[in-house]
Parts: sequence; structure tokens; C-alpha cells
Amino acid sequence: MKLKSNEKMALSYIALNLADYCTTKYLLKHGGQELNPIARFLMKKKRFGLFKFISTAIGSSIMYFEDQPEESSKTIIGIYSAVVLNNFIQILKYKSNKNKT
Repeated sequence: MKLKSNEKMALSYIALNLADYCTTKYLLKHGGQELNPIARFLMKKKRFGLFKFISTAIGSSIMYFEDQPEESSKTIIGIYSAVVLNNFIQILKYKSNKNKT
């Protein structure tokens, strides 16, 4: 079964959001700080998980129902890719520093 472009985009968006959520939670648990002011506010109000779930569902649905992936969808995928990559780099730095002590 071959996936269409819009299906790949929607699945990528879901996977990247899940990776962002998990890596962010890990970093925060180990002393990291959330730099996004909106996410930080929602975390303080204990609403971030719900917001992340709803925004991911809406975003992936929009991408799924596009006939052809829009430039804005491609840009969002690129941004989330950079965010997740940065989170993984921060985790590697944390683990490397932890092993040195």
C-alpha cells in the first residue's frame, strides 16, 4: 500500500508532534526550560497536553484533506523537524555532560 503525499504529510506531522512532546517532557524533567511562551503558559495551566493533542489532530486533518501538500504545510513540517532535532541535540548534550560527572 503506497501512501499519497497528503497522507505522508499528516503522518509526519503526527510523528513530529509526538516526538516534540516526548523530548520536551524529557528535557523539562531533567532541568531544561520551555522557550515557547505559549507552551510555557499552557504548561503552567496544566493544559499543554490537551492543546497539543487538539492542535495536532486539527493540523494533521488539514494536511490529510489537502489534494496536494501546500507550502504552508511543508513549512510547518520543516519547523517541527528543526524543533525535534534541536531537542534531540539537547538530550545528547545533557547525557554527555551527565556521563562526565
